[in-house]
Amino acid sequence: METRINPISTPISLEKFAYESIKNAIILFQLVPGQSLVESELASRLGISKTPVRDALLRLEREGLVKKVTYRGTYVAEITNKGIADIFMIRAQLESLAARLVCDKLTQEDIVQAQNYIHLMEESIQKGEIKEASAHNKDFHDLIISKADSEWLCQILANLDDHLKRYRILSNYQSGRLEKSTQEHQLVLDAVIGKDPDNAENLMKQHILSVLEDLESQDDLNNLVQKASQQFDKSSQ
Repeated sequence: METRINPISTPISLEKFAYESIKNAIILFQLVPGQSLVESELASRLGISKTPVRDALLRLEREGLVKKVTYRGTYVAEITNKGIADIFMIRAQLESLAARLVCDKLTQEDIVQAQNYIHLMEESIQKGEIKEASAHNKDFHDLIISKADSEWLCQILANLDDHLKRYRILSNYQSGRLEKSTQEHQLVLDAVIGKDPDNAENLMKQHILSVLEDLESQDDLNNLVQKASQQFDKSSQ
């Protein structure tokens, strides 16, 4: 007897489509912090009904990317200094642990790849390609985390990743931040190559806290948000 596998029902697949679309728009600042999210408007833009959009917004609210205000509506979650500090303090502890663990695990091929990410980031910065530089920045961190060979560490950082993406994008639009990050990446990699776990851990922590300090020193976060949003507008033209 032939076994039949039924496709995913339309409401579930559409909810996932709505969720991914709205989440990516928030992370990439196509939808900016504080912007009103109207179900009917989002449904029209996505070409679907309001029900999957409503479900997607509820899920994003649980994840902290959307905030619902009683009697006022639903909005993209604001970015605050406290929120940034909370995430980066946790990230500093976890990624510094990853740098420690990876010291005796990186193969020569891994080292070459990590070094290549640093070079590609430098080249992208010189060309003024911020999005590409940001991607290589993330590639470097992802390599260190994945090679630490800790399932729980990877899972916890993955749970924070959507918020980290927003903050990472913001930091990229600070003058000199990407250049500073390439230098700090190189110091971390040198410590890992030298199999110095104490130094690798400390340097990774200093690097992430340096990003936090630069973001906290920003007088107007809205200015960074505007730059990130404008960059998307340019890339989509």
